[in-house]
Amino acid sequence: LDQLESGVWRLEVMPDATVVSNPFAKPSLDKEVVAISYGDWKMTINLEDLGKEFRISVLDGEDTRNIATASDGSVLHIKPGVYLLQRKGVQPKQQWTSDTKFGNIRLGEYVAPEVRHQRFAVCHQPQQWAEEGSELKIDAEIAGPSLPDSVLLYTDRISFWNDHNPYIKLTRTSGRTYSAVIPGDEVKEDGLRYNLVVFHNGKSQTFPQQTEKHPLDWDYTDYRYYETRVASLQNHRVRLLDTSAQQPELFCIPEWGDVNVRLNDTSETEKPWLTYRIRPTEKTERYYLRSYIQPIIKGRSNAVNHCETLCVRLRQIPGEITLALITADGYTYAAKVDSIPSDGIVRIPLTELRQADTALLPAAYPSFLRSVFHPETELPFRLEAVEQVELSFARPSQEALLEVGAIWME
Repeated sequence: LDQLESGVWRLEVMPDATVVSNPFAKPSLDKEVVAISYGDWKMTINLEDLGKEFRISVLDGEDTRNIATASDGSVLHIKPGVYLLQRKGVQPKQQWTSDTKFGNIRLGEYVAPEVRHQRFAVCHQPQQWAEEGSELKIDAEIAGPSLPDSVLLYTDRISFWNDHNPYIKLTRTSGRTYSAVIPGDEVKEDGLRYNLVVFHNGKSQTFPQQTEKHPLDWDYTDYRYYETRVASLQNHRVRLLDTSAQQPELFCIPEWGDVNVRLNDTSETEKPWLTYRIRPTEKTERYYLRSYIQPIIKGRSNAVNHCETLCVRLRQIPGEITLALITADGYTYAAKVDSIPSDGIVRIPLTELRQADTALLPAAYPSFLRSVFHPETELPFRLEAVEQVELSFARPSQEALLEVGAIWME
């Protein structure tokens, strides 16, 4: 928005930009990272100088045309482009047209990225965990050259040979966001796997494959799905770190240290161990292993409410270590571990976790900035607010090993 004079404004509206793939992944000229879409949206403008009643004119590079009048500050149908907004009753001091110079541009000048592909793209992150029999709400952002005619969800239980194949229709909730609730009877202990199918002009696209085949086509062969793991309601153990599937992020303060990480998977009956070989350097004071677990806490809410103990499976430690849970408020609740029981499992009652300093990771730069947050206000520990699990230890005096098998609550 630019004010041209009292009661007269220039509005420039850009197209929608939706991130459809990882912008930090390996780049390619053939890969679309951000999808451009030209939508038609309602817009509310609240400017004291413009008021609630004003006239909207389009500046299309050739002429100035009135397209609407706002009576409550809202414009019902606004597309990407350049517009002239004029307060009701104002008499402009000069005639403002698309060719009028304003600063270094003409009012009608407009440059925006073009739509690169005429295909749809779906931005959807399936919930990592759910509990058997509980409803599951899903959201998906649909980017494309226009709004789709419909978006349907099919589970992996459908088949070309079935007489009846149920589906769930997603409804548009805002902008390009579509939502649906999967009923509890579809959320079973064997897991939930599903596709999203976007329909437009009699054609369909199936995701996550992004294929033009439909899951009920006779020659459909690409059986990839969005997946959510489902836990039994009787299972009150919540796994926070599964070494066979994830590896926590490693940080050092104040600078990077010499740490070698290896997945030790030599047993047929046990889950693998994460082995950290630490070669201490003078530049490193403390080491941190962190894993983001908020999706697990959210998906296992019923089991989380029954948890009383934080557990970690260890084989070797480089000295005293600290096991902690970090909440969405940035507060850390920790307990120290200085020995390993004979069964290799350290069990810490959640009631014994104490509020502690929170390391600001990754380490701030320049290095004179604070490396920890020291809370001055005591806040009670809320398990449902936990977002990260952390294991940390000070620099050992000599080369040492840390071996972690798993972290869970029970």
